[in-house]
Amino acid sequence: MKLKLKTFLFVVFVTTTLMGLSITAQAQIPQSCYDGDEYLGSKKYKKSIDKLTACLRSGSHTKTSRALAYYNRAEAYTYLYDEEVYVKENFKKADKLLIEALDDIHKSIELDPTGNAKAYCLSGYLHLEESWGFYGYDDLDKGIAMGAPKDLCGL
Repeated sequence: MKLKLKTFLFVVFVTTTLMGLSITAQAQIPQSCYDGDEYLGSKKYKKSIDKLTACLRSGSHTKTSRALAYYNRAEAYTYLYDEEVYVKENFKKADKLLIEALDDIHKSIELDPTGNAKAYCLSGYLHLEESWGFYGYDDLDKGIAMGAPKDLCGL
């Protein structure tokens, strides 16, 4: 009887401890990270960039979640870049956005080199844009090799 009670108390202790750790881990990711993702999904790219910047400044999350925030912000910069180049033909502003996107995608890959195959696809696309089609194919190939959809990394 004593053994069953001790086992039961041990299971309760471990379960509540693990639940507390899980809640703590979830609480470490700031709301701005979730908001940044939401704005990106609803094509509000400037708001997404603002929220993801706040997310990254908070510094209270894991390397993997920081890498994802950098990836998402690079994606938002890329959409704005495409709009400036192909719709508004504002090349000066587009160049600044391209540089921001490249900086963020490099940080994303540096933080989590094996975690996001899509990051290599975006890196390849951005390098192709920057180099007028000369560089970027290696990143596209790496993204496909890591399992990214071919339509995302393909040309």
